[in-house]
Amino acid sequence: MHLKKIIGLIWLSILLLTMGCASALTMSAPRVEEVHNGEKGVGKRINAVYMLEEDEGIYTLTRQPYCKETVEEIQISRKRPRGFIIALCELPLYGLGAVDYLMAKIYANASEEEIGRMMADSGEVIPCGEIEKAAHEKVLLQFPDSERLQSLLTDDNAVIQLGECFEKSCRDLQIHVFVKKENNIIYISTIDKTYAH
Repeated sequence: MHLKKIIGLIWLSILLLTMGCASALTMSAPRVEEVHNGEKGVGKRINAVYMLEEDEGIYTLTRQPYCKETVEEIQISRKRPRGFIIALCELPLYGLGAVDYLMAKIYANASEEEIGRMMADSGEVIPCGEIEKAAHEKVLLQFPDSERLQSLLTDDNAVIQLGECFEKSCRDLQIHVFVKKENNIIYISTIDKTYAH
């Protein structure tokens, strides 16, 4: 055991004499683990943003899917450059401090080893997939003038049937459109009949 310590001290002394303090300290320092972010990807779908599109008086409900963003976490083991202050002190003594610290950085970079990779959530939510028609979606219409509500489903083409809402007998000037999702009611848009026709 003592022999190993003596050999280690001799080896460290040789490094200090031949390579400089920064290089020796970097080489003898313990390895540290770091996590770097790699490529980003698309994870699990979590929700959708609904939109109401109008074309010649026909109102179609569409939705843009949103997913969790994933990022590849790369776990790295490496040495960190050490002895920067010592290298600065070496500059006026024998002018090799800059070279010494440069060698320390080169060694630290060369010591880098990849331990593993894994995908993790980045915490962001991003659009994923194409905008799609929201067929057979539960829709709630609110008529603020008459204070009435109407529930319906979009048809196979995701069209909201609003024919009777534009008849002369219907005096409401605005229609608030919502989507019913389980226990949530999501506001989508307001149809203003003044500008609709």
